[in-house]
Amino acid sequence: MLQKLREYRSLLLSCEAIGWLHMAGKAHPDFLRQHGGQTSGYKLKNWAQALVPDWDSTLAWLSNSERLTWPNSLSDFLRQFDAGKSQPSVVGLLQAAHAMASGIEKNHPSNTTKYLGQDSTHMWRTTAFGHPVRNLLEDPPDVLKDGGGDVLLKKIVGLLRTLHGLATQDPAPSYDDWNAWRQAAIGPDGWLRRAFSQTLAETRIPNNDVTLWDQS
Repeated sequence: MLQKLREYRSLLLSCEAIGWLHMAGKAHPDFLRQHGGQTSGYKLKNWAQALVPDWDSTLAWLSNSERLTWPNSLSDFLRQFDAGKSQPSVVGLLQAAHAMASGIEKNHPSNTTKYLGQDSTHMWRTTAFGHPVRNLLEDPPDVLKDGGGDVLLKKIVGLLRTLHGLATQDPAPSYDDWNAWRQAAIGPDGWLRRAFSQTLAETRIPNNDVTLWDQS
């Protein structure tokens, strides 16, 4: 079994990376403003369009993987993932994982409670006990500052290019090479973990404690 996991290491880590990134569109001040009542027309599902052609070309190798059914491109992957219909492919597995994690995170039965609204001047990130940590729009962290989203996207492109290089390297990269890639992104000091920990995945009061990193 361990040998089988080693054989498919690049595929498993690619699936994990998709999980990290699938809600990256929420790392934007307009996402929070919309929750605060300021309609801007921002579409959080369109974030990956800024990565084209990198988003598709750096992960195109996945569609040729044995035993797995993948969309033709990762742009198609995002569209299928959000289509609201379970897919008979690896997309369906990731949909199921997202649904279970989301249900645990929100932890309330259907139709008995709704998110409490916040206006855009009081968009706070809090502790799990409701203690305010930071007003994200009045005092934005790096990822929500002007230009912060562009910096994040460039780093994501770099993440995908490095993933592509490791996955197609001959001879196959070592465990240490893969671990260095993963730790740089989501280790204790990882840049992606740090960016996503600065902002919210959902907005609700009094406990706005679910960061984008938690959801990812």
